Amino acid sequence: MYLSGVTKDYLIITYMRFRQNPIFALAAFAALILASCEKDIDVTNENFPADGVVRIDANVSGLITKADLPYSGYTGSDLGLFIDYGDSDYYSKDNVRWVNNGGTWTPESQVLWKNAKSPVNIFAYAPHISGADDHTSVEFSIPSNQVNGTFSADFLWYSMPGFVPADDLIDQKLNITFSHVLVKLKVNLTFGNEFGDSHSV
Repeated sequence: MYLSGVTKDYLIITYMRFRQNPIFALAAFAALILASCEKDIDVTNENFPADGVVRIDANVSGLITKADLPYSGYTGSDLGLFIDYGDSDYYSKDNVRWVNNGGTWTPESQVLWKNAKSPVNIFAYAPHISGADDHTSVEFSIPSNQVNGTFSADFLWYSMPGFVPADDLIDQKLNITFSHVLVKLKVNLTFGNEFGDSHSV
């Protein structure tokens, strides 16, 4: 092994100390090897959180034309998140509810990344539905009364298979960009007598 910065004099002194105090000399030599080797190992990754905790940000893609959705930031009160490393994996989490606290998202239970480089399948949707533990089949019901707007009838979805935290996190956060899922609206029209007996729509 090549030890950078080690001189001949240092080795001679270490040998002499070894003869006088073998335990001290061995400890010093081991420390030297570790210090030399660690120069070649880069364990830091600025894009991966040091504590391994999953943090998120949420937005909505595409043009927003509804009066009650004025901009691209998702302003809903909650969302559901799936972290899928595979069946029975300790770090896999199903349908964790995240609550929006003024733009800061907080999970109801802590979610951790397995490590910086392991690929993981990410699925998210909004609003959160209790009991929806299968990301391939999330049942969503449209409220029958929409007099206060259509926001509650809007279902959002996000999917990112093969997500690698070290490469894909943005400012150490999972950036969820939702897409709208089209929903079928059933409209019942009741005509009055404003148009006489002939009606056309």
